[in-house]
Amino acid sequence: MASVLRHGDLIFIYKKKIHVNKIVVVNIRELGFIVKRVHSVSKSYVRLKGDNPRLVSSVCDSDVSFKLIIGTVFFGIRTKNISFFGHDIVVPIKLFLV
Repeated sequence: MASVLRHGDLIFIYKKKIHVNKIVVVNIRELGFIVKRVHSVSKSYVRLKGDNPRLVSSVCDSDVSFKLIIGTVFFGIRTKNISFFGHDIVVPIKLFLV
């Protein structure tokens, strides 16, 4: 499966019940904010997976507490960095729903 999100995308999240195949943001103290897809849900934790099967993540295939989930991604903006009179600025180039 191709990755829906790319490095540099701006994402918007909201609090909602977690479902399988939704993309969530997780705050893991040792790693920071992680964006992954929900693989399975139980009563007290979720199991995450990445969209890119060629990359391995220490977060995937491990139990992640619901308390660590910040929210579900619902909207994104693909951006591009351009140089404008010697200053780097971020320009939106595509809006998408997740």
